[in-house]
Amino acid sequence: MKKLILAFSVLIFISNCNSNGNQPEPITGDIAAAPDGQAIYKKNCVACHGLDGKMGFAGAKDLTQSKTSVAEIEQQVTKGKGAMAAFEKLLTTEEIKAVSKYVYELR
Repeated sequence: MKKLILAFSVLIFISNCNSNGNQPEPITGDIAAAPDGQAIYKKNCVACHGLDGKMGFAGAKDLTQSKTSVAEIEQQVTKGKGAMAAFEKLLTTEEIKAVSKYVYELR
């Protein structure tokens, strides 16, 4: 019985030592949430392309009529095209992929 109580006490002690005040551990690595392509689009693209992709302000293309692949969209977002600014220094690679996929899905 003493061994059982001692083992239980050690177990409680160890679990309390690893406790961080009941705060959840931060999400890191592969299980981190993927960037939200729609939110990135709303923040960076709506001014020229419009909320639905059809606005065409300042020569911006109607994204709902686009025939470009996701890879081509990624390239255009990264490097820019015509009057469109390059976003390679403003967005991460993951954010560019997410917004490109969202733009592709506007069709």
